[in-house]
Amino acid sequence: MPLPAARRCSLRGLNLAEIIDAGCVAHAAYRARSRGSIGKAVRHQALVPIPLGATLAVINTALLAQMDARLDTTRDAAGQTIGARFAEEQRACRPIPMPFVPEATTFVTVSPRALVRLDGAFYSVPCRWAGLDLVVHVGATTVAW
Repeated sequence: MPLPAARRCSLRGLNLAEIIDAGCVAHAAYRARSRGSIGKAVRHQALVPIPLGATLAVINTALLAQMDARLDTTRDAAGQTIGARFAEEQRACRPIPMPFVPEATTFVTVSPRALVRLDGAFYSVPCRWAGLDLVVHVGATTVAW
């Protein structure tokens, strides 16, 4: 689509304008991600109202089942399901070199009484570790050193 005479620009600018006018999916997805709307929408759909359960594992299992059930629902004008679009998108992605471990890593010093203070809680460690510095990995449900 040609630009009006008052809006003429360089060839590079024209190419960019054509890409944006064409509604480039990658550009739109990038813009949506930069505004946080995709993550916010998923959080709102899955976490409102706040899920309840006896343990974190029960809540995780229920949320995973809820998200898996959505894979077969139709979401776009072409009739493609979320699962079909995900499978198509996954073919274009590179494999993950190593699994991501969602843990925070911090350093702590063991007290003379073999205690470690971490985020306001005290943990006991073997007596022979008294006075040592430890690397602590804090996950959603675990604390490891």
